[in-house]
Amino acid sequence: MPIGASLDGLKLVQTLMANLKLHFLKFGKWKNLRATEGWAVLQHHAVLRTTITLYPPTNSESATLPRLLVDLKQGSFFSLRPQDVDLSAFIPKWFSGNIYDIPHASLHVVDLPSPPSLNVPTKYDLFISGDYEIRLFGDPLVKESDVPVQQIYLSLGLQNTEEHLVRHSSGDVVSDFVAGFSFGQAIGVGVQSIDGWWTVNGLEMGHQIPGLSLVVQDGFTIAPSQTRVVPVIIKQTLPFYGDSLEFTLLLTSDRASKNLSVSIPLVHHDMKTVGSISIKASYFFASSMPTAFIAISPPSRSTIKKAPPIMALHGAGVDILGDGRFVIDAFPNNKEGWLVVPTGRTSWGLDWHGPSTDDAWASLEALSKISREEIRGLPESWIIPCNSRVIIVGHSNGGQGTWYVASRYPDRILAAAPASAYIKSQAYVPWTLARHAHFIDPILRSILDSSLTPDDNDLHLSNLVDTPILAVHGGDDENVPVWHTREAISTLKSWYPSANISYKEDPRKGHWYPDVLNNAVVDAFLGQVMSSSIDQTRSEEFTLTVTTPRSDGSLRGWNINQVAVPGRLRVRKISNRKYEVEPSNVSIFTVPIHDGPVEILIDDIVVQISENFIDRVSTQVRQATSGNWENLIGAGMELDYFTIKSDDTAPESRERPLVIVIPKRSGRDDLLAALRLAHVLNVYHALDAEIVTEETALLWNRSGKWPIGNVVFIGHPSSTFAQEVLKPEAAKTDARIVDSHLYFGNKKFAKAGQGALFLHPHPIAVADGHGDRQSLMLFMLYTDKSALEKLVRLFPFRTGVGVPDWLVVGEKMDSFGAGGVEAAGVWNNDWKLSESMSWFRR
Repeated sequence: MPIGASLDGLKLVQTLMANLKLHFLKFGKWKNLRATEGWAVLQHHAVLRTTITLYPPTNSESATLPRLLVDLKQGSFFSLRPQDVDLSAFIPKWFSGNIYDIPHASLHVVDLPSPPSLNVPTKYDLFISGDYEIRLFGDPLVKESDVPVQQIYLSLGLQNTEEHLVRHSSGDVVSDFVAGFSFGQAIGVGVQSIDGWWTVNGLEMGHQIPGLSLVVQDGFTIAPSQTRVVPVIIKQTLPFYGDSLEFTLLLTSDRASKNLSVSIPLVHHDMKTVGSISIKASYFFASSMPTAFIAISPPSRSTIKKAPPIMALHGAGVDILGDGRFVIDAFPNNKEGWLVVPTGRTSWGLDWHGPSTDDAWASLEALSKISREEIRGLPESWIIPCNSRVIIVGHSNGGQGTWYVASRYPDRILAAAPASAYIKSQAYVPWTLARHAHFIDPILRSILDSSLTPDDNDLHLSNLVDTPILAVHGGDDENVPVWHTREAISTLKSWYPSANISYKEDPRKGHWYPDVLNNAVVDAFLGQVMSSSIDQTRSEEFTLTVTTPRSDGSLRGWNINQVAVPGRLRVRKISNRKYEVEPSNVSIFTVPIHDGPVEILIDDIVVQISENFIDRVSTQVRQATSGNWENLIGAGMELDYFTIKSDDTAPESRERPLVIVIPKRSGRDDLLAALRLAHVLNVYHALDAEIVTEETALLWNRSGKWPIGNVVFIGHPSSTFAQEVLKPEAAKTDARIVDSHLYFGNKKFAKAGQGALFLHPHPIAVADGHGDRQSLMLFMLYTDKSALEKLVRLFPFRTGVGVPDWLVVGEKMDSFGAGGVEAAGVWNNDWKLSESMSWFRR
């Protein structure tokens, strides 16, 4: 047992650490259960309970209430409850753990649910939600056991309240220096507020460095207990070879000011070194979040031929910036060009979906920009053009990500080599034994399941008609069964029997082996792609599948811009500028640029496109209300692109820091909810969030000067901001507020325990091409504290959370899970309730 612990509980005399192993030896016969239910039966949920004891301070005059520092790894949530008090009105607050043990994560700062006594010891119940996930803990058979074992790490401590502001150096971001120049302009400084709202007002360098300057964003605000990474821009005109960068951040709060000293060590590389160099580069994700990635330089400066970059996606739990660098050595060598290894935001990210995909492409574009900077003097053959096509490879979760990225952006992919990949999360471990399945309405279940459609890689395999693929899998893979790759190949072959796909199954190999992607077969495949010796004969017919138009890419220049449900566009080439097109669930699509007039045949009707080829712009075709298809000349910028698909329910997937709006700073419940959302975004995705009050949001709204980026509002329907945006005469959706009550359509939701989570257009998004039309707003409106807690736990920061465009929670969810949902649905393309995809409890 840890120091200060007893069988009855944990005494917080000092920081306590515990490694817990949880298994249920008496829970039936696991072997017999898995014989019929497979891996699904191993997935289980448990609640652990213990007692922590706080002793009164030796200084009885201390007026500062203690706060806990909690580090919960491989546990999903935790909560505190006071003992020896009336609990009839107590609503537990659940805090997210670090279930994936993501490195460099900030600790949770937790207020006690009730003040401790200053005279006698105070006891609290500590509850931990433990979830057995196959992806996390693996199959117990690998350890020659039938019993699944959860391994949970818990650390508890008291926060030092003597400092009001502290450095969080594990969140720092800085690039390596190559030939004296920073390999990227982004520097990040991790800072945590212990107490108070702190604002960055400037930066001072300890001493002037010739040809080097640092610029910090003023007005950067950190909420109480929040950890943020302060963005700093480094600018150079001369090389710098120092061991570190020394500077001071200037911050102020309502009551004090503080100068925070910063020292960031530097790593230098000499470009004269022979062979490839592993360089840590940096850039600003979404223009504001300091982000690092790894770039492996071409092996020779004397290379004449330009080679396409290889993008390599790591597996789940791999920290490529830390002890996971060994994985980089297992990726295939790019013998003539760059190897780009993005982080995907963190070691797990969002399974290479959403912001993880954005990070991969942004890392490539950052390297392209760096390679083109004249001051670096890089060889011409090393320069990467903007929007370059890539060869993409990946292992395990990165293999799944390879299927995902290649099938969503087929025009950007030269070739793909997924290894040890699963098809999709829903197929990895089925949800057949989920508790809510006993209670849920079939229509509601279909709506919730539809929110996971963007994750369906198999649904999008039709897009790989032109992509050369080499799939690799170990024949005895104990983590991702080999059938996943076999089934993906079979699905693609069903679309295109002549698809250019090869399969390498390595007998007696498991999930990971050092040469899984670094071997002669993969090298030969890449060599063929590099030399363009692979047959690039294109099929005269193809089918484009899209579920999320605002994020999915094009195929042969054809794009789907608006869908009712996941849509497909079958295109058959009749002649050079004549096509037969068969749309399915598609209302707007884009025809690529041609060198002359184009005829589109849809349902035996000819749509003529004869103008835009002169201006070299693509053309959009739309289905009118009459059902006929029409050419929209130059109308692309006027269309309403509010095509909401469930992938957009993850508001962290859009650009710029997320803005979380709360009614007022003194509203403790709203602020705590905002801090918990900001914490999970930071831990799981290294995404930044700024917390502001509705007073600020109302000023932005009335002046039309919102910052670019997604917005989350947390509050009661009676709040001023919610009423202003959702009043019936201004409502942009079928969600509106009347007399401080929330309505969806004509249905009112104002009962105890009810709360709603729904998407809304960005406050200044308009359909005439102005405003922020790419960003979205997420409302989290509640009637009481219990509803707010349900909404916070539903915030979709992990893959596989079934949250559609709008959803109403209710009291029954505590017992029935998703079976207790009050209402749910999907917006149509006009932000109205979808007739076929809306459900209300009658």
